[in-house]
Amino acid sequence: LNEYALYGETAAAYFDDPDPAVRARALQASLSVYDWMNDPRDGPSVEVFRRAVNDPDYLVRHIAAGYPELLPGASP
Repeated sequence: LNEYALYGETAAAYFDDPDPAVRARALQASLSVYDWMNDPRDGPSVEVFRRAVNDPDYLVRHIAAGYPELLPGASP
């Protein structure tokens, strides 16, 4: 288990919370620990991002919209 996965799993765990403010913060934390240098395009942060794109809460979707490069099919 590498450090990225450990940190990513910790932040991602809170994305299932029913409170949209908690989900928004979990998304922000997940994006903060994402391995941008190596850009693995997988792992807990990317999974949270993919779910956030369709979240029922506007703020969560708005945060996700700032990271279109993580969308499936986006070029690196």
